Amino acid sequence: VPAELRTAGLTVSFMNADGDMEKWEFSGGSWKAGGFEKVGAGKLGELEQTLSKYLLSNNVDVIKAVNEIYMPKEIYDKYPDGVYLWNIGKLRSGNITVQIYGLKSDGGQEEIKNFYTESFGEVEYISNDCSFIIDMTNLDQTAGAYQDIKIPLRKNVTIKEYSPIIYQNSSNNQWYGKKIIWLGTSVPYGQYATKSYALEAANKLGFNLINTSMPGQRIHGYYDEEHDVIMGGQGTIEEPTNAYATTISKSEYIAAKEAGVSTAEIASSSSPWAPNKGGSSYTWTWENIFVEENADADLWVFDVVPNNTNFETTDWDLFDKENWRYSDDSDFSEHRLTFLGALLFLMNKMYELNPKARLVFVLGTTYAYNEGKSNLELVRNAWNIHIIDLWGKINTSLPSIKYLYSEYTGVDGGQKINRHPSTFGHEKMGEMLANELLLIS
Repeated sequence: VPAELRTAGLTVSFMNADGDMEKWEFSGGSWKAGGFEKVGAGKLGELEQTLSKYLLSNNVDVIKAVNEIYMPKEIYDKYPDGVYLWNIGKLRSGNITVQIYGLKSDGGQEEIKNFYTESFGEVEYISNDCSFIIDMTNLDQTAGAYQDIKIPLRKNVTIKEYSPIIYQNSSNNQWYGKKIIWLGTSVPYGQYATKSYALEAANKLGFNLINTSMPGQRIHGYYDEEHDVIMGGQGTIEEPTNAYATTISKSEYIAAKEAGVSTAEIASSSSPWAPNKGGSSYTWTWENIFVEENADADLWVFDVVPNNTNFETTDWDLFDKENWRYSDDSDFSEHRLTFLGALLFLMNKMYELNPKARLVFVLGTTYAYNEGKSNLELVRNAWNIHIIDLWGKINTSLPSIKYLYSEYTGVDGGQKINRHPSTFGHEKMGEMLANELLLIS
């Protein structure tokens, strides 16, 4: 037994002669070979070698990391005697190599995969047949290699598709493999950062994120009485606006542009999104969001407070909450000039698409935080729609808050305060968001 372990408590997992996994727990004490008498003298050397590779590297989570490797059913059918992770090696560059073998009926082994990853940490390897993924997040970064780790890989036959994330099918994760539509602004878009808390949560929980957020997006419009048009901002003939609002239809964008008070246009197609890049004006209108292909969404996220300016409650006060209608029989479209009226308009479009739709609100920035939160609380109190208040839960003391902003004087060369979350801020709020989503359904 390695000297470093002789006074330690230890849980030992190993494969017995029948090929089954066993787990023994030992209390601390002075150990000697007899402490492993059930293993057998002939296997003590092998056990010591394996334990050394796990524990002397200061890494006690290797087994946990190994358990996050998935193999499809057809591989297990081909190798009924077992499929094993045989070697994990980490290079000085931070890259890793992995070998996976199948045990043949004659006792020999056959290499299934031998691959080299391009980065250390959460990684994914997809062969031509999408054979497996591997989560290396718990692998000790100081270790050179772990060899002969003969631990059976977990069978998983439920994965239907892969994305650039690590899927973790956990019994307490109701969002794994689900579809979530995100309405938002430059904040969940990830502007001025390299990450988005929406995507961070998707990576952790394994859901399919459809992010319609765009910089500058607001939900309520502005009415131009002279030209009888609704537009995304306060524009004039002399100074037309290029702003946009989600509640405005395609035809209304065209009408405002023809009137000369707006230059905003809707793109003819969507563009792929990544944090701080991509996306298009295609999602500037509800007509391209509440579409039939999104009717199967498992959750809608309205992360829409910033950029709005009218938080009056006149539309909300007029709304009949028990009968889902305006008390004067006016249409939802007539109430799009306040934040709450616009919110009800979008909620109605969502329920028209799917009356069983699930909804949650998110607050992730200081922009219009107090006004927006006050409005959302009215909706929450009426219908129990949950508010995930990320900004209200994150540490904002002065030594810390400057690192939550994407730019701040004296931090990374920033020359001004910019209240968009920094990459660090998105990471922290993404962790919080993943946990918060597990509390709703």
